[in-house]
Amino acid sequence: MEVKLENGHEVVPLEGEEMETMEKDFQGYTEGMVLLKPGDWMLPTPYLQFANDIYNFKFRPTDIVVMGYPKCGITWAQEILWTIKNNPNFDHPMAALPVNARSPFLDMDMLLISKKMPPPSPDNPMIKALMQLCSKPDFTKGISLQICEANPNPRIIKTHLPFSLLNPKLLETTKVVYMVRNPKDMSISYHHQHRIIKGHGFAGDMDKFVDYLVKDRLLYGMYFKHLKEAWERKDHPNLQMFFYEDLKKDPKGEIKKMDKFIEGGMSDDQIQKIVDYTTFEQMALRDKPTGIDETECNALFDKDVAKKEGGFYRRGDVGDYKNILNADQEAKIDAWTKKNMEGIDLTFKYSL
Repeated sequence: MEVKLENGHEVVPLEGEEMETMEKDFQGYTEGMVLLKPGDWMLPTPYLQFANDIYNFKFRPTDIVVMGYPKCGITWAQEILWTIKNNPNFDHPMAALPVNARSPFLDMDMLLISKKMPPPSPDNPMIKALMQLCSKPDFTKGISLQICEANPNPRIIKTHLPFSLLNPKLLETTKVVYMVRNPKDMSISYHHQHRIIKGHGFAGDMDKFVDYLVKDRLLYGMYFKHLKEAWERKDHPNLQMFFYEDLKKDPKGEIKKMDKFIEGGMSDDQIQKIVDYTTFEQMALRDKPTGIDETECNALFDKDVAKKEGGFYRRGDVGDYKNILNADQEAKIDAWTKKNMEGIDLTFKYSL
């Protein structure tokens, strides 16, 4: 598929032996993968269907965009910010829906196109949300993207894409919360996600996953370039960076900072209630596929992995990598980190 991308990147399809190996290791990637250059942003081929609409997406001054590399606490921040802006009294009628039906995921549509992923049923909460927002939805334009466009203010929009693939006027238009997490804990959480979601279908072990990680060949590509693009903009008044480890150590203090940044105006009592409402334990209890029948749910998620190791909100502990990574795997990640930290003047936190 030859597409001219308005973000200025060149599309290089993954081909030959590399793609054959990836299809064996990631059995959900049935539509192929592409690299976007400059850089090596690794994305599924269906991204090309939505790339220009994503790049030209019209953000509003009332939006809050939650951004970061996968498994850096973006969904956690998404729930916190949506609650501050839309559900401070815990009485919003949509609060029981999955977070991505309330707070849409800008680049989600490209992840749903796979022979391993079933088409959403009419009872799926994403479809229901779209039908409520759009009288005549166009399913060729993507479900999540249309929910993003039609959602009422204040919108909390999530993305894992880097700044270079998004509207260049983003920070001139709206506020961005960027989440950072140490690469070791990120890696074990990302590994779990690749195993539990059939759209990834990762069939390898942790050794193989770490090899993909340090070669920047996982979905979304380069962790450190993603971080560096945000770090270069850290002094912009519409960007605030938060660290996953700080949010775990002092959730009330960090949520206060979020509330101040987005001008939420929460009282101290309201913030404490949001702290309690957004613990991993509480989010896991609410992590039920509301409106999705069991057949569809089984087609989306690996039940055996979820039963043995936990669901989407697995544990979220800081330093849990010590229980999973061996010495060789840690050494590879340390070397990868050292090589790529030039120009990023921050120190990762590996414990509380």
